[in-house]
Amino acid sequence: MNKLLEIISKLKFRHFVCLFLLYLIYLPFQPWIIAEITTPIRAKMIEKDVIKIYVKPDEWRRLRGITTIATPSTPPLEWKDLRDVEHSDIQFPQTLEFEGRIYDASFMDEKTHIILYNHDNTKDRKSFGGCVFDANYHLYYDLIIHKIIASVQDVFGLYPSYLAGGYNSVGELDNNYSKLREFLQKNYNF
Repeated sequence: MNKLLEIISKLKFRHFVCLFLLYLIYLPFQPWIIAEITTPIRAKMIEKDVIKIYVKPDEWRRLRGITTIATPSTPPLEWKDLRDVEHSDIQFPQTLEFEGRIYDASFMDEKTHIILYNHDNTKDRKSFGGCVFDANYHLYYDLIIHKIIASVQDVFGLYPSYLAGGYNSVGELDNNYSKLREFLQKNYNF
């Protein structure tokens, strides 16, 4: 403690002014720095639990009675916006509650009857010093066997964009979501 007091007593007033000015310069960039540092750490923390498969591809084919396996020439899954599908005679739940989150139906593949549900996380966002910590949650639900096939989570950070307004994002948005979508294309298609 005495050494600290000695060091402080040796500092002159201009040093305090300089440190204060450096802090003022740093202040607007603080949320951006926090977002850049914490987002990779948060992504690494959840790395093992990002993509969860609840119904394995072989079990899914058995439950559905599908005997064919998708080949490279198999047409890709075509995700239709549910606003376009609502007028059809397909009945599906508009919302699902899973792991304490409420998911809203957003897209559907008409061939496989798999529905993509999204969780809107804007109400539950956590922030620190202007930086917003957020995550995207997606569920894939099979309408025929009435089971959740898979879930995926992506984390990202938002920081204020002072000149342009709004927020800029940090992190790979929908990276894990894209990986799961490719997995579904290869294994849950016929």
